[in-house]
Amino acid sequence: MSQAQTTHSAGAMAASRALFARVSRKSQVIVPLNASAADPNAQGPAIYCVHSIAGAGGTDFLALSRHLGASTRLFGVQAPPKRMEEPDFGGDVPALAAVYAEAIAEAQPSGPIVLAGWSAGAAIALEIAHSLRASGREIALLAAVDGGPEIPGGLSGWDPRYWLAVVANLPTWFVDSRAMDKGFPATTLIRLARSMVSRVRSLAARRKPEVAPRLEGFISLDRYPAAQRQFMSRLYDAILVYRPRTWDGPVVVYEARIGPALALPQYLERWRSVAPQAKRTVLEGNHLTIMREPRVANLARDLEARIALAEAQRTPAG
Repeated sequence: MSQAQTTHSAGAMAASRALFARVSRKSQVIVPLNASAADPNAQGPAIYCVHSIAGAGGTDFLALSRHLGASTRLFGVQAPPKRMEEPDFGGDVPALAAVYAEAIAEAQPSGPIVLAGWSAGAAIALEIAHSLRASGREIALLAAVDGGPEIPGGLSGWDPRYWLAVVANLPTWFVDSRAMDKGFPATTLIRLARSMVSRVRSLAARRKPEVAPRLEGFISLDRYPAAQRQFMSRLYDAILVYRPRTWDGPVVVYEARIGPALALPQYLERWRSVAPQAKRTVLEGNHLTIMREPRVANLARDLEARIALAEAQRTPAG
């Protein structure tokens, strides 16, 4: 990379951080993440990206914003910090999606809408799509990034082939996790062990497992304030019980090549239970690194290509 390119990249990164810092204080639902999104006169395609379990739609997609073309507008859909303090906010996927759909419709009053969601945000994005379509809006593309509704699809957890696939994934997961986390394996394995012990105790006592230990199976809660942890717990339970309606619009399912330690996600198979036309693209990395430098560039390239194709199909020839 040339010195000029390096300087431009550093400047764009600083601008993105400053932009997010400025708008996030307003507790908005829609957060512009790049310069074109912040420009009210920009006319390029817009992508609305729904937050993961933590609710931080701004920070989740900042790395993605650095790899999109200058004309592509990227917006994060976040849970406003003030609303996280409400005891019911996030406890029902359709209700949460209705709030977000209204905000998106206000931000973009006309034209087709592109929705994306990472992790828990994928299921929320699906319900947002339903809500927007019910009000007469067109959904040009729905992109699910390593996430989906918690519905049956693929191999059962009782099927030996399920666990063979999990075991086959473990060496790659171990190597990748060690490269990504300086505290690995101690911190990660301790967290996984606590989660498993809590689940076993709950099963032995014939009670529903507590949400926090289940979340600890894949994310550390220590760095989040109390109100956000409570929101995450409500949302996690809401995702588990959410049963989506069928969807017949374009869907692309992005799956990380490296799966988690103790589960087989099978996102495409789950998506095809509600959207048989869904297509899959496999991304190098794991659930986290596909959204981080340098691997997030692969997601940006594929997503922009699909949006360009969707626009070309809508535009009459000549």
